[in-house]
Amino acid sequence: MIESLVSGKLHGKPMQRTSKTGRPFVTAKLRVATGADESHFVNVTAFSDSAQAALLALDDGDGVAVAGSLNVGMWTNREGVAAPSLSI
Repeated sequence: MIESLVSGKLHGKPMQRTSKTGRPFVTAKLRVATGADESHFVNVTAFSDSAQAALLALDDGDGVAVAGSLNVGMWTNREGVAAPSLSI
């Protein structure tokens, strides 16, 4: 894993969820500028009470910075093109 600090703007409103074991968590999606009018989305999952509360206080388009372990993966879009998947 890569320890990282990522900043961007919220894409949509953060959502509170509950795991299969009953543990609450919050998910959010960040749009992160990568330069030259390009951006990537980073999926965010928060488990601590303070991080959950902080995310839930924000709204679509708000700027936010998050720190944690960055996981990199791949997914295929509708056109069949592979793209990076980033989660923190």
